[in-house]
Amino acid sequence: MNISYQAANNRKKISRTNLLTTRQEVHHDDGLDAEQLYARGYEAWQKKDYVAALTDFTWLTQHYPGERRFHLAMAGALQMQGEYLKALTCYDHAQALDICDPAPLCEMAVCLQALGRKADAREVLQTVIEISYVDPAYTTIREKANRLLAKI
Repeated sequence: MNISYQAANNRKKISRTNLLTTRQEVHHDDGLDAEQLYARGYEAWQKKDYVAALTDFTWLTQHYPGERRFHLAMAGALQMQGEYLKALTCYDHAQALDICDPAPLCEMAVCLQALGRKADAREVLQTVIEISYVDPAYTTIREKANRLLAKI
């Protein structure tokens, strides 16, 4: 067995082990699992303590990168702090995890407009409107996109 094969095989074993234990990790020394941490971050969000919310949501996105709602929560906290470029990145990750849902795109348009990129915001909102016709559940997103588009 050559060395490169052994190294690659060990990486695969380590990755699988990390994947299995990641779900059991807790935040710092608080003893909170992911759901409790998300609830704490959401509570901080509701109290408009976006710094505390961002701390929790950042940890969650790093440890659970496939959980879309954590990316959305982090993006929202960043957006509320005026960190529009960083929020765009998080919304992009969330969009990639469910390409059929236009909600993150709508928030991306808000960020783009806040950055003064009105033409880009318009284009994204038009895309949101088109995508929203795929499923009647997206009617409210389409209405929001139309309202935002009218303001640009």
